[in-house]
Amino acid sequence: WASAAGQNQAGLRLAAALGPLWLVRCYFVEGMAWLERFLAHAPDAPSPTRAQALYWLGDLAYRRNDAAKTQAACQASLEICEALDDRPGQARAWRGLGMAAWLRADYPAADAAAQQSLELYRALDDLNGCAHVQSFLWSRRFDRRPLDRIAAEGNELLHHFTQGKKYATVVLAEWCPRRRTLTYVNAGHPPVLVRKADTVLRLGSTG
Repeated sequence: WASAAGQNQAGLRLAAALGPLWLVRCYFVEGMAWLERFLAHAPDAPSPTRAQALYWLGDLAYRRNDAAKTQAACQASLEICEALDDRPGQARAWRGLGMAAWLRADYPAADAAAQQSLELYRALDDLNGCAHVQSFLWSRRFDRRPLDRIAAEGNELLHHFTQGKKYATVVLAEWCPRRRTLTYVNAGHPPVLVRKADTVLRLGSTG
């Protein structure tokens, strides 16, 4: 409707707002197509809507392993957010730049961008944002600290943002196929059961 009616700014707002849907439903190609269409035709004046749309274009491009498009879109989003002093938007854009660097296999740059995003989210007391960045760091294997330290930091963040009202149990594990070893830490979680052939092993707190 917005495209047919020439309502490009309204279309851009709608496409940006649908970013989470494009992502969760895996409509990466369709989402990118609509975002690119409206970004090309809507007024290019810096705005929160344009910054949000650019971020989602970068995020969806990341899912398509398009490092160049992820980098370009998230960099443009960051520049708008800096001009508007939009700190949540800056945190979001830095996270996207970390994803772009990871696709390029530039792991130091990915780590630096993610840490920048994490610092901004912490300053904003945004637990959800912190969790997204931490999961990115952990899943992309940037964080080489001991697993017990990672688990402790996660609970420290939760304790801080909930003013001591909540905590979490967690199991972190790392499997090395080459050595066939499992390293893990259990922080308050019920014992983990591992099946090996016909035997069920009950893991202790660390190993």
